[in-house]
This record gives sequence, C-alpha cells and structure tokens, in this order.
Amino acid sequence: MPSSDPASKRPVVTERTVRIVRWTLLGIVVAVLLLIFAVPRKVPAAASLADPNEAFIDRAGLVSSTFARQWAGALLNDPLFEFVIYTDARPPEGDVVGWTTNTASEWKIGKAKEERGLVLFVFKEPRIARVEVGYGLEGKLTDARMRRLLEDNLSQPFAVGQFERGFDAFIKAVRDELGGAAASARAMEAWVKEPSPGVVASILAGYQRLPRMVVAVVSAYLEAEYLSRFVILVFTTITLGIAALGLGALVNTVWRLARIPAIRREYSSAAARIQALKLGEIIIGPFAFAICFALVGVVLMNAEDFLGRRGNFSGAGAGIVWPAG
Repeated sequence: MPSSDPASKRPVVTERTVRIVRWTLLGIVVAVLLLIFAVPRKVPAAASLADPNEAFIDRAGLVSSTFARQWAGALLNDPLFEFVIYTDARPPEGDVVGWTTNTASEWKIGKAKEERGLVLFVFKEPRIARVEVGYGLEGKLTDARMRRLLEDNLSQPFAVGQFERGFDAFIKAVRDELGGAAASARAMEAWVKEPSPGVVASILAGYQRLPRMVVAVVSAYLEAEYLSRFVILVFTTITLGIAALGLGALVNTVWRLARIPAIRREYSSAAARIQALKLGEIIIGPFAFAICFALVGVVLMNAEDFLGRRGNFSGAGAGIVWPAG
C-alpha cells in the first residue's frame, strides 16, 4: 500500500541536480567575467565639443559674422532638416571620421525632426570638408550623392577662398536634392497639422529603432570601462528577460488553444475539460505579452539616452579634400 505521508510525495533533490545547478551558475559567472574583462576594449573617438547653441559655428573665420547669422536663422527654421555647419582651423588628432560621427551624434542633430540631421564639418588647414548624414536622410542623401554635391559646390569656391559662395551653393543644392521650396512648404504644413503621437505609435517607433540600437549597444559596450560593461550586461539581460517572458506567455496561450481538440477527446466532463485547459493562463497570456511588449518598447525609446547618445548618425556621409588655390 502506497505511503500517505505528504513528505514522501515531495520531489527529491539529488546530488546530480545539485552538481548541475552549481556548474550552471559557475558557467554563468565565468561567461559574464569573460564578457567584461576578456573582450578587447575599443578606444573611443576623441571627446566631442559642447553642444552647439547656433547653427553656423565658424571657428576658422571663413565667413563674415553677418553671413553666419543669416544662414543660422534660415537653417534653424528649415522644416526639411536640421542643418549645422562647423568650421575650425584643424581637425582633432586621430580618426576624423569617428570624431565627426561621434560629435554629430552627441549633439543630437535632427532629434526634433525625425532624425533628419546634417552636419557639415570644414577644417581649413588640411582643406577637409565632411558632411554627416542622419538616419532620416540616408535614403535620399546617399554617400555617393553627398560626395558629388561636395565636389560640385564646395571644391572650386573653397580653392580660391570664396567660402561664402561655396556654403551658399552647397546648402541650396542639398535643399534642391530634398525637393526645394515646394517640399519645404509641404513639410511645414504637415508639421503644423501633425498630431502628437499616441502611446502605441511611440512604442512602435521604439521597435523601429531596434536594428540601430543593437549597433549602439555593441559600440557602447566595446568602448565602455569594466563597470559600465557590467551595467550594460544587466540592462540587456533584463530587457531580453522581459521579451522572453512575453513571448513565453503568448506561446503558452497558443499551445493551450491548440490542445482543445485533444482535451475534448481525453475528458468527458466539462469541469475536467476546463481544469485541464487552464483558462486562466489562456486569458492572462495575451495581457502578459502586451505588457512585456510595451515595456520593451519603452526601454527601446529611452535606451539611446541611457547609452549617452541618440545614435542618429552611423557614419553615413562623405568627405573631400578641396584643391589648393
């Protein structure tokens, strides 16, 4: 006769189970330590400048103050893009492209205009001009097209010292490339009429950032110190855990619904069928998935600020060295 002692029905924790748990935990710890300490650290680009408080920063003295003020006002009010021009005598030491990409990203150019940002960097001494293109404009302003615009509009005027003529021609060429005055008027009208995005639209926008957020997380991780790497690992693990929990709840609901025909065959009474079906899990599953989906979307919406930059610029753009006069 089987024992009625409740203790006899409790699961027995074997020595093999204990060993498996111990080795699993040890493996996790070793993996985390390897990820933090063994992955080579990428030297970050040189620190960028402070955020600009104007749209035309002429540190090299290439144009008149009147010209800079006039274009600054026009660029700030342009509905097609957010355009910043920065000039200096020399570029920073090291990787110029990494520095310009880093600087444009940290300045958050284009943040208020659906990431349609442009930053033109001009360095007088080595005669370098480079334009960084934000994510929202990469489809229209390809690298090859931007190089052509730089060569056609900046090279010859800059070579003879006519910097104002070159800036004029380049800005107007970029505007024409994006549709000119007609497109600007349409963009302004749409901006005025555009309603504030709802919660669902904002969450979906967060998921649209997922591909570049993966790139941003990897880049930030490779450049981070040990403590920052640990924080990024925790942050990423929690986010993936929430996503896995939501997907698990949804899969569980689908699986239980798929078992309805089998339950009907196995159980004759309605009470037994309901108990076997576990209606509570079926009902809770979609709600749990929706909550987890929303939480991950919120994380994605705010993750770029958590990482210290929006990551609007991926390095798309072009550069030239204009000829000497």
